[in-house]
Amino acid sequence: MRRIECGLLLALVVGGCARPAPKVADAVVFEKTTKVTAFTDAVDHIELVPLETGISFLLGVNPMLDLTEDGYVVTDSRTGRILYFGQDGAFRCHVGTKGRGPGEYPMLLNSQSDVDGNIVAFSYPDKVLYFGTDGNLVREEHWDDLGTQSCIVPDGLLTYFGYGSGRPTRVALTHRDGKQKGFLPPNDQVINMTPDRTVFSFFRDTVFFVDTYNPTVYSYKDGAVQPEVTFDFGKSAIEDKFYHFSDPFEAMDFILATPNGFSLVRRYQRNDRFQFLEEVFQKKEEGVDYHYGMCSDGVWSWFYLGKAGESPFAGSMQVLSDQCLYFLLDADALSGKDHGLGGNLAPLRALISNPEILEKVTPDDNPVVAKVYLK
Repeated sequence: MRRIECGLLLALVVGGCARPAPKVADAVVFEKTTKVTAFTDAVDHIELVPLETGISFLLGVNPMLDLTEDGYVVTDSRTGRILYFGQDGAFRCHVGTKGRGPGEYPMLLNSQSDVDGNIVAFSYPDKVLYFGTDGNLVREEHWDDLGTQSCIVPDGLLTYFGYGSGRPTRVALTHRDGKQKGFLPPNDQVINMTPDRTVFSFFRDTVFFVDTYNPTVYSYKDGAVQPEVTFDFGKSAIEDKFYHFSDPFEAMDFILATPNGFSLVRRYQRNDRFQFLEEVFQKKEEGVDYHYGMCSDGVWSWFYLGKAGESPFAGSMQVLSDQCLYFLLDADALSGKDHGLGGNLAPLRALISNPEILEKVTPDDNPVVAKVYLK
Protein backbone atom coordinates (compact mmCIF):
# COMPACT_ATOMS: atom_id res chain seq x y z
CA MET A 1 0.00 0.00 0.00
CA ARG A 2 1.38 3.36 -1.01
CA ARG A 3 2.61 5.46 1.86
CA ILE A 4 1.15 8.94 1.41
CA GLU A 5 3.55 11.41 3.01
CA CYS A 6 1.48 14.31 4.27
CA GLY A 7 4.41 16.39 5.55
CA LEU A 8 3.49 18.22 8.70
CA LEU A 9 0.42 16.87 10.46
CA LEU A 10 -1.03 19.82 12.28
CA ALA A 11 -3.42 19.56 15.20
CA LEU A 12 -5.43 22.74 15.56
CA VAL A 13 -4.68 23.19 19.24
CA VAL A 14 -2.96 26.45 20.09
CA GLY A 15 -1.09 27.27 23.27
CA GLY A 16 2.26 28.22 24.77
CA CYS A 17 5.54 26.54 24.03
CA ALA A 18 9.23 27.01 24.62
CA ARG A 19 11.78 27.78 21.96
CA PRO A 20 14.42 25.07 21.41
CA ALA A 21 17.59 24.93 23.44
CA PRO A 22 20.16 27.31 21.96
CA LYS A 23 22.83 25.90 19.71
CA VAL A 24 25.89 24.74 21.59
CA ALA A 25 29.48 24.54 20.49
CA ASP A 26 29.47 20.74 20.46
CA ALA A 27 26.35 20.40 18.30
CA VAL A 28 26.65 17.68 15.68
CA VAL A 29 26.92 19.33 12.27
CA PHE A 30 24.48 17.53 10.00
CA GLU A 31 25.60 16.76 6.44
CA LYS A 32 23.37 15.87 3.50
CA THR A 33 24.57 13.31 1.00
CA THR A 34 23.16 11.21 -1.83
CA LYS A 35 25.35 8.21 -1.00
CA VAL A 36 24.42 5.06 0.92
CA THR A 37 28.00 3.86 1.42
CA ALA A 38 28.45 4.87 5.07
CA PHE A 39 25.45 2.70 5.93
CA THR A 40 26.17 -0.32 3.74
CA ASP A 41 29.75 -0.45 5.04
CA ALA A 42 28.31 -1.02 8.54
CA VAL A 43 25.81 -3.71 7.45
CA ASP A 44 26.50 -7.44 7.48
CA HIS A 45 23.27 -8.49 5.76
CA ILE A 46 19.56 -7.71 5.53
CA GLU A 47 16.76 -10.20 6.14
CA LEU A 48 13.28 -9.46 4.80
CA VAL A 49 10.24 -10.65 6.78
CA PRO A 50 6.91 -10.05 5.00
CA LEU A 51 4.05 -9.45 7.42
CA GLU A 52 1.12 -11.69 6.60
CA THR A 53 -1.71 -9.98 4.74
CA GLY A 54 -5.40 -10.54 5.46
CA ILE A 55 -8.61 -8.59 5.06
CA SER A 56 -9.16 -8.39 8.81
CA PHE A 57 -5.62 -7.24 9.57
CA LEU A 58 -4.58 -4.85 6.80
CA LEU A 59 -2.35 -1.98 7.87
CA GLY A 60 -2.70 1.66 6.82
CA VAL A 61 -0.05 4.32 6.19
CA ASN A 62 2.88 4.99 8.53
CA PRO A 63 2.33 2.21 11.09
CA MET A 64 4.79 1.99 13.98
CA LEU A 65 6.88 -1.12 14.69
CA ASP A 66 8.02 -2.39 18.07
CA LEU A 67 9.54 -5.66 19.27
CA THR A 68 8.82 -8.36 21.81
CA GLU A 69 11.01 -11.36 22.57
CA ASP A 70 9.26 -13.45 19.93
CA GLY A 71 7.44 -11.13 17.57
CA TYR A 72 6.50 -7.76 16.13
CA VAL A 73 3.96 -5.30 17.47
CA VAL A 74 2.60 -3.01 14.76
CA THR A 75 0.52 -0.02 15.86
CA ASP A 76 -1.68 1.69 13.30
CA SER A 77 -2.92 4.74 15.18
CA ARG A 78 -4.77 6.10 12.16
CA THR A 79 -7.09 3.11 11.97
CA GLY A 80 -6.92 2.48 15.72
CA ARG A 81 -5.48 -1.04 15.69
CA ILE A 82 -2.58 -2.91 17.24
CA LEU A 83 -1.55 -6.13 15.49
CA TYR A 84 0.84 -8.80 16.69
CA PHE A 85 2.94 -10.88 14.29
CA GLY A 86 5.39 -13.71 14.96
CA GLN A 87 9.07 -13.51 14.08
CA ASP A 88 8.25 -15.27 10.82
CA GLY A 89 5.72 -12.56 9.95
CA ALA A 90 2.67 -14.76 10.57
CA PHE A 91 -0.32 -12.89 11.99
CA ARG A 92 -1.05 -13.93 15.56
CA CYS A 93 -3.75 -11.67 16.95
CA HIS A 94 -5.39 -8.30 17.30
CA VAL A 95 -4.19 -6.64 20.50
CA GLY A 96 -7.31 -5.22 22.07
CA THR A 97 -10.14 -3.55 20.19
CA LYS A 98 -11.10 -0.04 19.19
CA GLY A 99 -14.21 1.11 21.04
CA ARG A 100 -15.55 2.95 24.04
CA GLY A 101 -16.29 0.06 26.36
CA PRO A 102 -14.19 -1.43 29.18
CA GLY A 103 -10.89 -2.76 27.90
CA GLU A 104 -11.23 -0.90 24.58
CA TYR A 105 -9.28 2.07 23.24
CA PRO A 106 -11.45 4.86 21.78
CA MET A 107 -8.59 6.91 20.28
CA LEU A 108 -5.27 5.09 20.03
CA LEU A 109 -2.20 7.31 20.48
CA ASN A 110 0.71 4.89 20.66
CA SER A 111 1.81 1.63 22.25
CA GLN A 112 4.77 0.32 24.23
CA SER A 113 6.02 -3.25 24.14
CA ASP A 114 7.50 -5.58 26.72
CA VAL A 115 6.33 -3.80 29.86
CA ASP A 116 6.49 -6.75 32.30
CA GLY A 117 5.85 -8.94 29.26
CA ASN A 118 2.79 -6.95 28.23
CA ILE A 119 1.88 -4.69 25.33
CA VAL A 120 0.57 -1.33 26.58
CA ALA A 121 -1.89 0.79 24.59
CA PHE A 122 -2.29 4.50 25.32
CA SER A 123 -5.66 5.94 24.32
CA TYR A 124 -6.93 9.51 24.49
CA PRO A 125 -7.91 10.97 26.86
CA ASP A 126 -6.97 8.82 29.85
CA LYS A 127 -6.85 5.05 29.20
CA VAL A 128 -3.74 2.92 29.64
CA LEU A 129 -4.49 -0.70 28.73
CA TYR A 130 -2.20 -3.68 29.37
CA PHE A 131 -2.54 -6.67 27.03
CA GLY A 132 -0.83 -10.02 26.89
CA THR A 133 0.80 -11.23 23.68
CA ASP A 134 -2.36 -13.28 23.13
CA GLY A 135 -4.19 -9.99 22.63
CA ASN A 136 -6.30 -10.31 25.77
CA LEU A 137 -6.68 -7.56 28.36
CA VAL A 138 -4.60 -7.92 31.53
CA ARG A 139 -5.64 -4.72 33.26
CA GLU A 140 -6.86 -1.19 32.65
CA GLU A 141 -5.62 2.02 34.24
CA HIS A 142 -6.73 5.62 34.03
CA TRP A 143 -4.26 8.52 33.98
CA ASP A 144 -4.99 12.20 33.60
CA ASP A 145 -4.20 13.59 30.14
CA LEU A 146 -2.03 11.38 27.94
CA GLY A 147 -0.96 14.21 25.62
CA THR A 148 0.12 13.17 22.12
CA GLN A 149 2.10 10.10 23.28
CA SER A 150 3.08 8.49 26.57
CA CYS A 151 5.22 5.69 27.96
CA ILE A 152 5.51 3.77 31.22
CA VAL A 153 8.66 4.48 33.27
CA PRO A 154 9.64 3.22 36.74
CA ASP A 155 8.55 6.55 38.26
CA GLY A 156 5.09 6.50 36.67
CA LEU A 157 3.99 7.88 33.30
CA LEU A 158 6.10 10.06 31.00
CA THR A 159 3.94 12.13 28.64
CA TYR A 160 4.87 14.21 25.63
CA PHE A 161 2.49 17.12 24.99
CA GLY A 162 4.64 18.95 22.46
CA TYR A 163 4.55 22.55 21.34
CA GLY A 164 1.38 24.60 21.41
CA SER A 165 -0.62 22.06 23.40
CA GLY A 166 -2.02 24.52 25.94
CA ARG A 167 -0.30 22.67 28.82
CA PRO A 168 2.25 24.37 31.07
CA THR A 169 5.10 22.15 29.82
CA ARG A 170 6.04 20.12 26.75
CA VAL A 171 6.82 17.00 28.80
CA ALA A 172 5.58 15.78 32.17
CA LEU A 173 6.15 12.92 34.57
CA THR A 174 3.03 11.82 36.43
CA HIS A 175 3.55 9.71 39.53
CA ARG A 176 1.06 7.06 40.54
CA ASP A 177 -0.12 9.27 43.38
CA GLY A 178 -1.17 11.87 40.79
CA LYS A 179 1.63 14.34 41.48
CA GLN A 180 3.12 15.77 38.30
CA LYS A 181 6.53 17.19 37.45
CA GLY A 182 6.89 19.19 34.24
CA PHE A 183 9.89 19.69 31.97
CA LEU A 184 10.72 22.16 29.19
CA PRO A 185 8.36 24.99 30.17
CA PRO A 186 6.78 26.93 27.29
CA ASN A 187 6.78 30.65 26.59
CA ASP A 188 6.11 31.06 22.86
CA GLN A 189 3.28 30.51 20.38
CA VAL A 190 3.43 27.86 17.66
CA ILE A 191 1.06 25.18 16.39
CA ASN A 192 0.93 21.73 17.94
CA MET A 193 2.10 19.01 15.53
CA THR A 194 0.74 15.49 15.72
CA PRO A 195 3.61 12.95 15.45
CA ASP A 196 3.37 10.42 12.62
CA ARG A 197 5.99 8.22 14.27
CA THR A 198 7.04 7.09 17.73
CA VAL A 199 8.34 9.98 19.82
CA PHE A 200 10.04 7.74 22.41
CA SER A 201 12.88 5.25 22.12
CA PHE A 202 14.46 3.13 24.84
CA PHE A 203 17.94 1.98 25.76
CA ARG A 204 18.47 0.14 29.03
CA ASP A 205 16.94 2.33 31.75
CA THR A 206 16.93 5.55 29.69
CA VAL A 207 14.11 6.98 27.58
CA PHE A 208 14.95 9.23 24.65
CA PHE A 209 12.47 11.52 22.96
CA VAL A 210 12.44 13.85 19.97
CA ASP A 211 10.92 17.28 20.49
CA THR A 212 9.05 18.29 17.31
CA TYR A 213 10.67 21.51 16.02
CA ASN A 214 13.67 21.24 18.34
CA PRO A 215 17.03 20.00 16.93
CA THR A 216 17.85 18.59 20.39
CA VAL A 217 17.09 15.00 21.37
CA TYR A 218 16.42 14.64 25.11
CA SER A 219 16.89 11.79 27.55
CA TYR A 220 14.85 10.95 30.63
CA LYS A 221 16.15 8.95 33.59
CA ASP A 222 15.44 8.92 37.32
CA GLY A 223 13.09 11.88 37.27
CA ALA A 224 15.31 14.19 35.21
CA VAL A 225 15.32 15.37 31.59
CA GLN A 226 18.66 16.24 29.97
CA PRO A 227 19.76 17.22 26.45
CA GLU A 228 21.28 14.14 24.81
CA VAL A 229 22.46 15.42 21.43
CA THR A 230 21.83 18.57 19.38
CA PHE A 231 22.03 18.68 15.59
CA ASP A 232 23.06 21.72 13.58
CA PHE A 233 21.05 21.57 10.35
CA GLY A 234 22.79 24.58 8.85
CA LYS A 235 20.78 26.40 6.18
CA SER A 236 17.72 24.23 6.82
CA ALA A 237 17.69 24.90 10.58
CA ILE A 238 14.49 26.53 11.80
CA GLU A 239 15.10 30.25 12.26
CA ASP A 240 14.63 31.76 15.70
CA LYS A 241 12.06 34.15 14.21
CA PHE A 242 9.64 31.21 14.00
CA TYR A 243 9.20 31.29 17.79
CA HIS A 244 8.37 34.99 18.01
CA PHE A 245 5.21 35.43 15.95
CA SER A 246 2.15 36.52 17.91
CA ASP A 247 -0.08 34.27 15.80
CA PRO A 248 0.71 30.51 15.60
CA PHE A 249 -0.71 30.21 12.09
CA GLU A 250 1.47 33.07 10.91
CA ALA A 251 4.45 31.22 12.35
CA MET A 252 3.49 28.09 10.45
CA ASP A 253 3.06 30.03 7.19
CA PHE A 254 6.56 31.40 7.76
CA ILE A 255 8.19 28.01 8.24
CA LEU A 256 6.40 26.41 5.30
CA ALA A 257 7.53 29.23 3.00
CA THR A 258 11.18 29.17 4.10
CA PRO A 259 13.26 29.32 0.86
CA ASN A 260 15.87 26.86 2.14
CA GLY A 261 13.29 24.47 3.54
CA PHE A 262 13.53 23.17 7.08
CA SER A 263 14.76 20.05 8.87
CA LEU A 264 13.33 18.19 11.84
CA VAL A 265 14.59 15.29 13.91
CA ARG A 266 12.10 12.54 13.09
CA ARG A 267 13.53 9.50 14.83
CA TYR A 268 16.45 8.75 17.13
CA GLN A 269 17.64 5.29 18.21
CA ARG A 270 20.69 4.05 20.06
CA ASN A 271 22.28 0.98 21.60
CA ASP A 272 25.72 0.15 23.04
CA ARG A 273 27.53 0.68 19.74
CA PHE A 274 25.43 2.94 17.54
CA GLN A 275 23.27 6.01 17.40
CA PHE A 276 20.92 6.53 14.45
CA LEU A 277 19.16 9.69 13.34
CA GLU A 278 16.35 10.02 10.80
CA GLU A 279 15.92 13.62 9.60
CA VAL A 280 12.92 14.81 7.61
CA PHE A 281 13.42 17.75 5.27
CA GLN A 282 10.57 19.78 3.81
CA LYS A 283 10.75 22.52 1.20
CA LYS A 284 7.94 24.40 -0.48
CA GLU A 285 6.81 22.76 -3.74
CA GLU A 286 9.35 19.94 -3.31
CA GLY A 287 7.58 17.85 -0.69
CA VAL A 288 9.58 15.92 1.89
CA ASP A 289 12.74 13.86 1.89
CA TYR A 290 14.72 11.92 4.49
CA HIS A 291 18.40 11.84 5.38
CA TYR A 292 20.24 9.75 7.94
CA GLY A 293 23.07 9.88 10.42
CA MET A 294 24.94 7.08 12.17
CA CYS A 295 27.36 7.44 15.08
CA SER A 296 29.91 4.74 15.89
CA ASP A 297 32.90 5.17 18.21
CA GLY A 298 31.93 8.81 18.67
CA VAL A 299 32.11 9.64 14.95
CA TRP A 300 29.04 10.62 12.93
CA SER A 301 28.68 9.62 9.28
CA TRP A 302 25.84 10.42 6.90
CA PHE A 303 23.87 8.49 4.32
CA TYR A 304 20.83 8.60 2.07
CA LEU A 305 18.33 5.79 1.55
CA GLY A 306 16.64 7.05 -1.59
CA LYS A 307 13.90 9.45 -2.56
CA ALA A 308 10.71 9.56 -0.50
CA GLY A 309 7.85 7.83 -2.29
CA GLU A 310 10.22 5.77 -4.44
CA SER A 311 12.63 4.00 -2.09
CA PRO A 312 11.01 1.60 0.41
CA PHE A 313 13.69 2.49 2.96
CA ALA A 314 13.10 6.27 2.87
CA GLY A 315 11.33 7.38 6.05
CA SER A 316 10.96 3.78 7.23
CA MET A 317 13.43 3.45 10.12
CA GLN A 318 11.73 2.07 13.21
CA VAL A 319 13.65 0.56 16.11
CA LEU A 320 17.17 -0.54 17.07
CA SER A 321 17.90 -3.73 19.00
CA ASP A 322 21.27 -5.01 20.24
CA GLN A 323 22.06 -6.49 16.83
CA CYS A 324 19.66 -5.10 14.23
CA LEU A 325 18.20 -1.87 12.93
CA TYR A 326 14.60 -2.46 11.84
CA PHE A 327 12.76 -0.83 8.96
CA LEU A 328 9.13 -1.25 7.93
CA LEU A 329 9.07 -1.25 4.12
CA ASP A 330 6.04 -0.19 2.11
CA ALA A 331 4.87 -3.02 -0.16
CA ASP A 332 3.87 -0.69 -2.98
CA ALA A 333 7.35 0.85 -3.11
CA LEU A 334 8.87 -2.65 -3.09
CA SER A 335 6.65 -3.54 -6.06
CA GLY A 336 7.95 -0.65 -8.18
CA LYS A 337 10.75 -0.51 -10.72
CA ASP A 338 13.83 -2.35 -9.42
CA HIS A 339 11.84 -2.77 -6.20
CA GLY A 340 12.73 0.83 -5.42
CA LEU A 341 16.34 -0.25 -4.92
CA GLY A 342 18.00 0.67 -8.20
CA GLY A 343 20.68 3.22 -8.96
CA ASN A 344 22.60 4.39 -5.90
CA LEU A 345 20.71 1.90 -3.71
CA ALA A 346 21.99 -1.18 -5.59
CA PRO A 347 24.61 -1.84 -2.85
CA LEU A 348 21.77 -1.95 -0.33
CA ARG A 349 19.83 -4.46 -2.42
CA ALA A 350 22.96 -6.62 -2.74
CA LEU A 351 22.98 -7.08 1.05
CA ILE A 352 19.53 -8.74 1.13
CA SER A 353 20.06 -12.38 2.09
CA ASN A 354 16.66 -13.56 0.81
CA PRO A 355 16.07 -11.49 -2.36
CA GLU A 356 13.43 -13.93 -3.61
CA ILE A 357 11.01 -12.19 -1.24
CA LEU A 358 11.14 -9.11 -3.45
CA GLU A 359 9.51 -10.99 -6.32
CA LYS A 360 6.61 -12.15 -4.15
CA VAL A 361 5.51 -8.79 -2.73
CA THR A 362 2.41 -7.19 -4.29
CA PRO A 363 1.32 -3.53 -3.96
CA ASP A 364 -1.62 -4.35 -1.68
CA ASP A 365 0.35 -6.45 0.80
CA ASN A 366 1.11 -5.49 4.36
CA PRO A 367 4.58 -3.97 4.93
CA VAL A 368 7.77 -5.99 4.97
CA VAL A 369 10.08 -5.90 7.99
CA ALA A 370 13.73 -5.38 7.06
CA LYS A 371 16.09 -6.70 9.73
CA VAL A 372 19.38 -4.93 9.09
CA TYR A 373 22.13 -6.88 10.85
CA LEU A 374 24.96 -4.55 11.81
CA LYS A 375 28.62 -5.57 11.79
